[in-house]
Amino acid sequence: MDIEGILAIGGFWLVILVLVLKKPISTLLEQSKVRQAEIAALNDRIQKMEGLLASVTEDCNRVNHELGELKQTADFSHKLLREHQRSLESIQSAQLAQSVKILEPTQPGDKGIPGGSQPRMLNSNAPKAEDFGKVINEHTIRFERTFNTSRERLWSYITETPNLSAWLADGFIEDQFGGRVELVFSANQPPDRQGQDTKIRGLVSHCEANKSLAFSWIDTENQLESLVSIELVDAGEQTKLILTHSRLPHSKMHEVMASWHAHLDILMARVRNIMPPDFVERFREVIQVYITIVATVAISATPVSAAGTTDYQSISADRSHLMVKYDNLWREVDTLQRDMSTLKRDSSNDAKKELDQINNDLKDRYRDLQQLEYQIRDLDKALKN
Repeated sequence: MDIEGILAIGGFWLVILVLVLKKPISTLLEQSKVRQAEIAALNDRIQKMEGLLASVTEDCNRVNHELGELKQTADFSHKLLREHQRSLESIQSAQLAQSVKILEPTQPGDKGIPGGSQPRMLNSNAPKAEDFGKVINEHTIRFERTFNTSRERLWSYITETPNLSAWLADGFIEDQFGGRVELVFSANQPPDRQGQDTKIRGLVSHCEANKSLAFSWIDTENQLESLVSIELVDAGEQTKLILTHSRLPHSKMHEVMASWHAHLDILMARVRNIMPPDFVERFREVIQVYITIVATVAISATPVSAAGTTDYQSISADRSHLMVKYDNLWREVDTLQRDMSTLKRDSSNDAKKELDQINNDLKDRYRDLQQLEYQIRDLDKALKN
């Protein structure tokens, strides 16, 4: 075979080879271009993510810096607040230490209290400085006492009627949300009750068995509405009682504090099963101390315009009207409960129907009482502002 034949055969197979490989090679080139585009897009996304990450890092650093500044400001504010609180406690402690000297025993030659009688000699049951209450603000007081007993036993002295009357007053506190509160303080107890028993009524706004209780404290005769909360906290094998009485008129705070002090001293004795102090004597022993303690609270007097005086009188009149309505509602509740007690002794079907109706009426009265309490509180806020 000559060279031309060989070249012809080679050219033929070369053409065949090109035709066969053309499509795979084209496909491979196209795939290569797609991969390059994908790589380019991926690189672009990576760059964008790197930029976003850098921006987020910058924002995080800025936020951390701002948080650091806020923390420093908060720490400084908290420090100022603590210093102010320690200063107030120091003033009250100093006043208490000075006032409690009234209770110290005197020698025969001492002159005693100016304008008053000789102080009584102290005994082992005398009031202790650490038992005195504190003024939290212009309308709030607080007592903290530690009892050598369990929370459950101390709770029974608050919510069980026989135990309650042994240290506070005749009456009851229903330990459930919306429960009734009714306490009757003897006319013979100070402060001066003008020969009449004082009836305190209210509704329970919070109750957690063996832990905490809050209820309204409404004296309809004197048109005073306030709030009482009691918290029981474990203190090792003992129990700490924290009693807070808020929304008090400033003019009555020293009397309320002396009363609570005497009642808590009696409670302490009851829990310890020892002879309790006489309420009247204890009240008189500590009242002068509380007059001094309350006097340390600065009252800022704001001038009232003529328009402000008119508004105040209007709000006071509305409040008096609500208090009368509140007292009348409680009288209706008392009547309904007496009727209920009578009907419970009757087993007839008619009596059962009447009992159901009375139950519904009582629910309506309690709901109305709670609504009135909210309205009275709103008016109290308006009066204070």
